[in-house]
Amino acid sequence: MNTSVIQQKIKALLKFNILDSKDVERFGIIIEKLSDWDLFRINPIRFANDHAFDTKSMIDIFIYAAKIGMLDFEWDMICPLCGAVIYNYDTIGEIKFDSYHCTMCDIDVKTDLSDFVEVSFNIDPSIEKLNLNPFADVYSYFKYFISPNFQMPPAFIEHYKLKGMRAFRTINPGDVTEITFSSNPNELYRLISLDTNSILRLQFNHSICDISQIIEIDALPSCLSPDTLNLPAGNITLRITNHLARVTGFVLNFWDVVTISSIFKDSPLKQYPFLTGKQLLNNQSFRDLFRIQTLPNDLRLKVSNITILFTDLKGSTELYEKTGDMFAYNLVQRHFELLKESTKKFSGAIVKTIGDAIMASFSTPIDGLLAAIDMTYKIKTKMNDTDKKGHEVAIKVGLNVGTAIVVTANETLDYFGQTVNIAARVQGLAEAGEIWVASNAYNFDTFNDIMQKHGFNIEKKSAYLKGVSQPTNVYKCYSML
Repeated sequence: MNTSVIQQKIKALLKFNILDSKDVERFGIIIEKLSDWDLFRINPIRFANDHAFDTKSMIDIFIYAAKIGMLDFEWDMICPLCGAVIYNYDTIGEIKFDSYHCTMCDIDVKTDLSDFVEVSFNIDPSIEKLNLNPFADVYSYFKYFISPNFQMPPAFIEHYKLKGMRAFRTINPGDVTEITFSSNPNELYRLISLDTNSILRLQFNHSICDISQIIEIDALPSCLSPDTLNLPAGNITLRITNHLARVTGFVLNFWDVVTISSIFKDSPLKQYPFLTGKQLLNNQSFRDLFRIQTLPNDLRLKVSNITILFTDLKGSTELYEKTGDMFAYNLVQRHFELLKESTKKFSGAIVKTIGDAIMASFSTPIDGLLAAIDMTYKIKTKMNDTDKKGHEVAIKVGLNVGTAIVVTANETLDYFGQTVNIAARVQGLAEAGEIWVASNAYNFDTFNDIMQKHGFNIEKKSAYLKGVSQPTNVYKCYSML
């Protein structure tokens, strides 16, 4: 490891006042001691827990470290069933498809930033060129191509070692290898390559062949040819030719669906929390440091269960008229600063400003609600103390949660869809100092407790929202203080 470069990067991180200096220094000491495997696809949430850091603080340190070139982002398309890294990209803009196929499980996986897109970090090559060989053995192969944040049940691992995995091979460019095995009627085998995300399905039918069958297989850059075969059972030899310009690997799996289903029914897959694409887009530091983000024009990424918040400043036009342009402008900018503080405090990000309003996003409805409460309180207590001309300053807030799509707008990432539209419409119902919440964002018991704790009354309403054919249940929340 290049210790002089890493020390230089730590000094650069210490110049950011937003980061805790003691955390930054300890972060640097830990990074220097990590092995090559530990510096590969680092999960900042797990890193924080393993080393007793505050999670939010550590995520910010990782993001700033990526900004100064100490770490590099990696966007991983993850299979939710097995944890396989189906594809990985350096930026969100490189994501190509709205779904991917996991060869390990033979299923299609939707590209959902909320669940199946993991953001990990690698040490930058200027500090350490990782010496990782995924083709060294089967252990390294799976370690490289399966996320460490997924833990298989011990019963499955035992079954896979004894009966599931029948062979592992690596092949140099232009070389040929063979795998020989015996199959029984009605069995299913899969020859998979995790490094090329390719699969050959071998379905053996009820008949039996008395002579050995030799199957010629071509390993191509994007597929195996053939990719599906229906054969009589018996002795099989797979003869695989590597047409790639690099080494490639293969695993032959016997897929006992009944046994595997029974194992996972009794012992579900365990998943360690990781930084999702949604959480990163909802991080204010990421939005501030990496402002210009683009997606392919024809790609619409899905993000589910996202909380959208809109605000509006009460009587902003009258504010300019009564106080003058300079005073009003400074007041509006101060109001934006306070809204940003509240948004960041509760793990959200300001997506954009619209005149004197903001649109913000959060990963959970509770974060959005707490931010809304904090915003109204700060505006009421801090803004009106500074308004020497006696003009009352207040905001109106609306919240909704649901599915949205991520698109590029004005060289940044924006959210669109009915969830966003309803959040804006709900905000339009609010008066000064009120928070209005759409019904699907309202967890009755939890929200009630939070609102009562902060001195808010709650009234259930029914309203017609523009663009929605049926009346919508909404909740009006207003302060009793």
